[in-house]
Amino acid sequence: MSHPKQSDFWAVVVHHISTVSVMAASYAFGFTRIGVIILLLHDCSDPIMEFAKCSLYLKKQKTADNFFTLFAIVFLLTRNVLFPYVIYCAHEHSILEDGTRMPRGFSFWGDFCLGCLWVLAVLNMYWGYLIVKIAVKTIVTGEVEGDIREEDD
Repeated sequence: MSHPKQSDFWAVVVHHISTVSVMAASYAFGFTRIGVIILLLHDCSDPIMEFAKCSLYLKKQKTADNFFTLFAIVFLLTRNVLFPYVIYCAHEHSILEDGTRMPRGFSFWGDFCLGCLWVLAVLNMYWGYLIVKIAVKTIVTGEVEGDIREEDD
């Protein structure tokens, strides 16, 4: 069983590389508190999306629509509003686990983590755009067309 190729394949690859890199670096260099917040912000919309998918599989379109609406709101709020704010706070007000403040210039690894976080923020904006595109198309046409990321071979 294989999944259809997604048009955002490379975005997903970059997302996974950035995520693993920032998780490893945050653990290794003591940025774990901010790492936990980032994981929570990114994971809280996922179960809602899965409920929407399950509702579609069960042919419960209205329930799926409601879950998708909730998913879109939570995704856009957590990943496109709160996440960039957390990145800003991590840069401007960062305090390590031992209570010391990060120096203004950061270190190589601090800058590396911030770079990975901004890559994730840009990817979140791209996926947020796709979600809004689906929502607008559904409102305008009244029909749900499935996953717009699927490519025809």
